[in-house]
Amino acid sequence: MARTKIDSDLFVNGTISARNFTPPDSCITDASVDTAANINYSKLQGFHALHSKTAPATAVTAYSEYMHCCRSTGTIVAVEALVDVVATGTDRIVTVDVLKSTGAGAFATVLSATVDFDDSSTAKTVSAGTISDDDVVEGDILKITVTVAGSNLVQAQGLLVTVWVAESSV
Repeated sequence: MARTKIDSDLFVNGTISARNFTPPDSCITDASVDTAANINYSKLQGFHALHSKTAPATAVTAYSEYMHCCRSTGTIVAVEALVDVVATGTDRIVTVDVLKSTGAGAFATVLSATVDFDDSSTAKTVSAGTISDDDVVEGDILKITVTVAGSNLVQAQGLLVTVWVAESSV
């Protein structure tokens, strides 16, 4: 098969057709894809913001909540949490943990340390968790657990937790 090599720019004022086309790496970028391209969801990476929250003016109580069933391989990108009102008691603490179960196994934390809120925390300020196990696979289940401790004065109020997960196409 004969090949033609062009060592300069090429402008085509029309349509290009080809039986095969292998674009070089980094050739097609986000800006190259028209907003009306209507690309099938199975070819896209899913980016999920998973939320768990309690009422803003209500004391945070202990609870556990399933957050997500993973459909494909991916990465836990970030864990962020905040409280609306900080605890006033020196022994009051709210502890947030994110856990993962793989293959129907036991749940284990994905954080190297829990996200904690006590009387030294700042209200309405995001605290980021440090992720130690960020990989997910199809069938993984993510959940959060919130525990509370202390009895002195008033517990923190209004908790918001967001777990950011990027999954490859399904």
